Parts: sequence; C-alpha cells; structure tokens
Amino acid sequence: MRWAAAVLAVFFVQAQLPVVILDRALTVVRGGQPSCSAVILNSTTVLSAAHCIRFVDRVELRDRNGKVYRPTSRVLYSAPRDLMTARVEGLPQLPDLKVGRATVGEEVWFAGQVLEEEHVVTRTIVSKVEKLAFENCPGDRSEFGTKEQEYLFLQAGAVSLGSSGGGVFNRSGELVGVVVRVRTFALLKCSPYTGEDIVFGFAVSGPSVEEFLKSGQ
Repeated sequence: MRWAAAVLAVFFVQAQLPVVILDRALTVVRGGQPSCSAVILNSTTVLSAAHCIRFVDRVELRDRNGKVYRPTSRVLYSAPRDLMTARVEGLPQLPDLKVGRATVGEEVWFAGQVLEEEHVVTRTIVSKVEKLAFENCPGDRSEFGTKEQEYLFLQAGAVSLGSSGGGVFNRSGELVGVVVRVRTFALLKCSPYTGEDIVFGFAVSGPSVEEFLKSGQ
C-alpha cells in the first residue's frame, strides 16, 4: 500500500502544480497593454527579464485575479544577464521561492503570458541546456543577454512573445528558469533564417538565476 500512497501523493502534487505556480505569475503591463511576464519571489520582490521592467515607473503588474501592483524600485539589475528584481508592495504573503536545476529531457512548466493569453500554464520538455551569450546583430546596440550564462532550450508553443520574464518550474514547484528570449538558434549568431529553423524559448537556467540573486551581477 505504500507505493499506492506514494503514487497518489505525486498525482496530487502534479494536479495542484498549475495553481501553485500561477499564484506566482504576473503580467507586465506597459501603456495599458500586456507585454511581458514576471514571477513573485517572495512577499516583497518580483523577478523578470531586465528588458521588461527596467523602467519601474512605467509598468504595472497584474495577477490572475486582476489585482494590479506597481513596482516601487529596482533591487537587482543586470542587462548582460537580462534579469532584474523589483520591490513591490502589497504582494501575496508567499514563502521564498526555491530555485532548482533542470536537466535535458525533463518535463517543466511555464507560467505567464503565451501569445495573447495571460496567466496560463504550459508544459514542455527541456531540449537542451547550454552555456552561451547572445550576439548582437548589425545595428543592434542592445546589451541584454550578452553575458555568457546557462540557458534552457524550450520548444516554441510552450512560450512565445510576451513570455519574457516568466518563470519555468519543475514538478516540485521550484524555479528552474526565467524566459528571456524566443527566437531560432540560427538567429543567435545572426545567421539567415531559412524557414526550417526550430524556434526555441530561451530561459536563463536556475543556477544562473541563483548566481544573479546572490551576486546582483
């Protein structure tokens, strides 16, 4: 009977997972329009992609119940990592979010905005884990993502434009990645798009996120 109890426990955790991680998901609203995603780290702090909420006085954050929050200040910021945290008042009283590591072939869940749908949960598989730095194409002076760090490759469909800043979670509810880009692997090096390239979502991995949270760089 012990194995049956263990199976039921795992089933219960997985059934509750979408609810648990949606409680952490926020939509970033700029100019009245949903533009990115964010994840609640604890009762005072949110984490997102730096390119999403770098101007904290110009964005609002909306939870799945429609409640709106306004960031008050930056806490940590790194354009080269394309990550930042911001102080936000009035967030739900949630425990500190644990950060974990995902491996190739592991099933993970994204919580945030996908296409035009806010506060959704999608399930996907980590197809690759690799250290890389994004290379700017000619005419692009952006420094976002130029630092070499570890990324998770997520198949498109699970994430899209608007998913940047959203969290990727494992079956235990740990944060294992933060989406920062959706593009083809060829375009990482400014190669021509052939129409056959697979589009990936790129998420800064849990260990790289943890490095940022500890060092601020």
